[in-house]
Amino acid sequence: MRLYLSSFKISKKPQELVKLTDSNKNVAIILNARDHKKEQRGYFLPEETKILNDMGLNTEELDLRKYFGKEKELGKFLRKKI
Repeated sequence: MRLYLSSFKISKKPQELVKLTDSNKNVAIILNARDHKKEQRGYFLPEETKILNDMGLNTEELDLRKYFGKEKELGKFLRKKI
């Protein structure tokens, strides 16, 4: 598993993210930093999904709130999807 962390959108170097994917084009979008602004979450998820899909990546949201205290389930998700 590889991580590409960006504090704002995809950053100015989206090609670096594509380089990390190799043949596996599955990526997870984690928007939990926006949990305190619920109205923004609904805006940013479709926008980020479109950007990543347009780059040839398959996206799925990973909402970490669903995995509090469920490390095994999180591991299963990551192995299956990413």
